[in-house]
Amino acid sequence: MKAGRWGPGTWALAALLLASNITLSYLPLPYGPKGILVFGGILAPFLLFLLLPPPTPLESDPLEGPVGGIPPAFLCLSFALAVLLRFARLTQVSLWLTGDEALHGFLAIGLAQKWTWQFFYTVGEHPPLLIWGLALFFKEFQSPFFNLWFLPAFFSVLTIPTGFCLACRFHCRAFALLFAFLLAFSFWPLAAGRFCHQGLFLPFWELSCLLGLVFWREAATPPAARKWATLLGLWAGLGTLTFTSWWVVLFLLAVTVGYLYWQKTLKNASWFAAALLMGLSPFLAAIFFEGYGHHLLDSSIGAGWFSSAHQWVTHASYLTCLFWGPLEPDASYGPCWGGMLNPVLATCFFIGLADLWSNRRQAPCAWLLLALTGCLAPAFLAGDYVELNRIIQVMPLLIWVSLLGLRRMAGEFQGPSLRRGFLAVLLAASTVLDLNHYFMPLYRQWSSPFHPGPAVLNENFRAYQILRETYREKGPGVLLTGFLPLKYGHSLYVATDSFNASDNPRFPAGQATWACLATNVDYVPFLSSRLPGAQWYWFGSGAPGAEGGLSIGLVPVTGSNRALLDHWREAEALFHQLSLEAERVFNSPEVFQQSLRDVFKIYPWVQGDPFLESCYWEWVSQFYFDPSYGRNAQALGLALQRGYPAAHLYQRLSEILAAEGKGAESQKAHEEALDNLPRFHLGPHLEMEDIGLPFPPEGKGRLSSAPIR
Repeated sequence: MKAGRWGPGTWALAALLLASNITLSYLPLPYGPKGILVFGGILAPFLLFLLLPPPTPLESDPLEGPVGGIPPAFLCLSFALAVLLRFARLTQVSLWLTGDEALHGFLAIGLAQKWTWQFFYTVGEHPPLLIWGLALFFKEFQSPFFNLWFLPAFFSVLTIPTGFCLACRFHCRAFALLFAFLLAFSFWPLAAGRFCHQGLFLPFWELSCLLGLVFWREAATPPAARKWATLLGLWAGLGTLTFTSWWVVLFLLAVTVGYLYWQKTLKNASWFAAALLMGLSPFLAAIFFEGYGHHLLDSSIGAGWFSSAHQWVTHASYLTCLFWGPLEPDASYGPCWGGMLNPVLATCFFIGLADLWSNRRQAPCAWLLLALTGCLAPAFLAGDYVELNRIIQVMPLLIWVSLLGLRRMAGEFQGPSLRRGFLAVLLAASTVLDLNHYFMPLYRQWSSPFHPGPAVLNENFRAYQILRETYREKGPGVLLTGFLPLKYGHSLYVATDSFNASDNPRFPAGQATWACLATNVDYVPFLSSRLPGAQWYWFGSGAPGAEGGLSIGLVPVTGSNRALLDHWREAEALFHQLSLEAERVFNSPEVFQQSLRDVFKIYPWVQGDPFLESCYWEWVSQFYFDPSYGRNAQALGLALQRGYPAAHLYQRLSEILAAEGKGAESQKAHEEALDNLPRFHLGPHLEMEDIGLPFPPEGKGRLSSAPIR
């Protein structure tokens, strides 16, 4: 596709698009005015612009003169800066783990300790490559934060040279350099390199497959063509080990190969097909042995779980997230403000999209339009919520099309000097906006005393800070975190893996001089007499409510309590196995029944110990037995009868009874919860009445807000 010139209409459209994108991205307007602005300031002028005559072709690429003469030293420095942005302070970029990261780490630690060939993981039935890779890291390296955050940064860096090499095959070197620059410093590639999620593989895998297709097509000899066809087929098939969304890229690739073979511009397609089948074989075998598709059906538009209005908002939010932000506030891995593309790049994207449409009869332009639609397909197939990693494969295409728009606007200038100045201003503005989008949330975390965010207020994060300081003073400890119900997540367990003598084989548990018990604060009044000398910490705001909350107890290991702690450690290991199983039970009735049988098998380990009895029956109450929740209420009743009458157990029982329509019994259980609340009084520290155990107030004492690794 050659560059061209449209004339003054280009600048009129660009100015209107830029003003509209800025307004939609950064001003808190109601939905009504935003809708009017989308149609009046974006869609209508864009559609009118498509009616203009085709652009006048230019003799030379408008990017070549301003960009082509960049010195190699500057390019090397830029690439080094891109690497630095992703790896500098790698373990402190984020203060705390997301729920997905904690879950992936939890599964990887279990796999590192006992390898299995399980293929699909979590309720999302994710392919195994990330979990397998993390398991190797947890086996070899100590820091859980390094283990989780190295791979995203590494593959984010690999995407840059891969994108450059691919762009060089289609456009001039200047275009390729700018494409690499945007892959290095734009917000979405930077943000994708921060989170440990299966989607981290897709941009690199996608670009490398397209590059392999180019090498196959350009192969000069039959042996070279067979080699590239085989490598591409195998690599594309193995992409099914990365993330569920890879299937849309694979479909696009297969269609492209089929079309080129039909056009007789590709040979040895049978080698590609055979290698593709070989690469697909692990996935197909896993479907046969483990089953697949339950989660896809449940989250799809055809599941019937979601209303039509909710589905339309979800589909629209996927698109608005790209340019202006979500329609609903809870978009997973979405932009902090504005869209994934800043207003400058969003404006360039719409100009580039118009350019593609005007040249749609050319094969590369038609392919890009098809690829944009195909890579966005998950946005229109999912009906549950917005999760932008499902469409991360569209990220390189968005940047490519934005660069086409940038090139189109540069072509409106006469002479390299004006073009150079235009490109410098536009790229500088885009980079400043993107780096601000990337760094400002991090700054707010680092300056948490002034801008406390969710990570700083996270009770698991604050518990980790105390445990980390204790480890520095006393060495590894026996950390018992497995008695907590699943709603507390796995972040505390994963973050403390590097000094957890209870679970990490590097440290013998028998040599630990201290232990930590993570539990609901409502158990503390009952545990204080069994663990004399323990120091307890509460991480809520003010006194605990009826649902309690996370509390940890630091216990010195002595001859008098060693037998008790050893028994609890053995029981906690069984609870830990139940947690591993629980991440699979949602998609398989067989696994659910097996997990239920395993729960009842461990009862002899807890029988007779009131704390373990409470934790055990609270765990049982998490299972879904029937719509009436009768057996869940029965389990909570056993937790109260055989264990401790903790307030949060009564409160949960009250909620279940209310769901059953038993109002009077629910109210009685709620009153019992209030009667059993632990009592506090204020002093220099928060202390429990009649127990005298220190509870540092939120944000004070040893609860530093600075990141500790």
